[in-house]
Amino acid sequence: NPYQRYSASQLDEMTTDHTHLSVHYDYIISANSDVSIIAYSNDFARNWYKTSKVGGFSLGSGAESIAAQIDNGTYINSELPEVQIKANNRSYSAQGIQGELAYRTGDHDIRFGLRLHQDDMDRYQWVDKFTLNTDQTMLLSSKGIPGTDSNRIDSANATSLFIHDTWEIADLTFKGGLRYEDVELTREEWGTADPQRSSAPMVRSNTVDALLPALGLTYQLNDDWVVLAGVQRSFAPPAPGNQNAEIEDGWNAESGVRFNDKDLQIEAIAFSTRLDNLHGNCTASQGCDDSLIGNQYNAGKVSIDGIELSLQQAWQVGAVQIPLNINYTYSNATFDESFESDLESWGSVSRGDDLPYLPQTVIQVESGVKGYNWQVLASVQMLDEMRTQAGSGVIDSSNGIARRTVVNLSAQYSIDNTQQIYAVMDNVLDKTYIATRQHGAIQTGKPRTIQIGYRVNF
Repeated sequence: NPYQRYSASQLDEMTTDHTHLSVHYDYIISANSDVSIIAYSNDFARNWYKTSKVGGFSLGSGAESIAAQIDNGTYINSELPEVQIKANNRSYSAQGIQGELAYRTGDHDIRFGLRLHQDDMDRYQWVDKFTLNTDQTMLLSSKGIPGTDSNRIDSANATSLFIHDTWEIADLTFKGGLRYEDVELTREEWGTADPQRSSAPMVRSNTVDALLPALGLTYQLNDDWVVLAGVQRSFAPPAPGNQNAEIEDGWNAESGVRFNDKDLQIEAIAFSTRLDNLHGNCTASQGCDDSLIGNQYNAGKVSIDGIELSLQQAWQVGAVQIPLNINYTYSNATFDESFESDLESWGSVSRGDDLPYLPQTVIQVESGVKGYNWQVLASVQMLDEMRTQAGSGVIDSSNGIARRTVVNLSAQYSIDNTQQIYAVMDNVLDKTYIATRQHGAIQTGKPRTIQIGYRVNF
């Protein structure tokens, strides 16, 4: 039952606040050149007030057993269990400016880009303690002081540069690019003994950079068929909590064909990724042990192979159009090295084990009716079963999520060129399903949810 929960979690709650601001500027320099600039700022704060220990035991290490005894009336210890609820209180900010200069000459479309970016995460947490009574009520026994749990700031300053060229030679198009990333990472930690941050923090910093090439090509066989191929290097900087400061990097390659005949489009793409190192992040949402949250782990080499198929068709029936979109993805992702990890979703990994939380098959079908200034669309998404912990062979029900099918519905009416009214219904059939499993806990998928809104562009 995805909705089952322990009485010890009755006070669990998340509160959030989000502010986003962006300014766009576009300027046409000449007939063959233009520039665009975007400045942006994001601020997000959240406090996930969540049970972390019961009877002195962490989740996944005995807490559930004690909580279950209270709930089913079998608790016999004379001392009532203590419930520790952690306020996973964080604030995030990200701001920056990026610009792109486009220059077109002859058969070339050249673009230059620059981005200056800064972000940070401020963790300022505490723990409240409660007594869990046999009647399943909870009584506050100790109020925590903010900053006496996790008390640190992680930040990053990044500079990105790129050049990209599109070169057309008859029916052959080359797309090549080169990106440079330079990232400075810093962790300032005051620790639980200095909640007021009155002393100088312990500082740990690291700088990484990467040069990332990419090349793609398409060849127009005829009016309908296109052959394509591409290869690019991938990169992700380490988090401040990555003790080995290892980057995530590798190579991605793809090849395939596209067919386009007015109202019918078909695409078949095979893809392959070879990572020299894969990052795994320990977060509260994963149910990580409290002492490990914020850590980043390295898995070494990983292989991902698969195929994507898509079909888009549209039929005109009088004044309305009936679209049909079908997308199919099959992927196989495995670890190429054996290792032991404190990240629960990895654990004890043997070479050849499947990666967790990656369904092998995903199918999505969308169709509906479109008029001159309105549309109604329904989509069906089918996800294959998936592992919640690395492994191979048959997926055990306690470490897996069953396959599921979810139906969504959307509608939109355009008042004019700048105004739209829209409505979205997610999970139309109110399907009950498990979304994640962590530390013996279950998180449900989104129930039936309706959004109605008004959108204006100016």
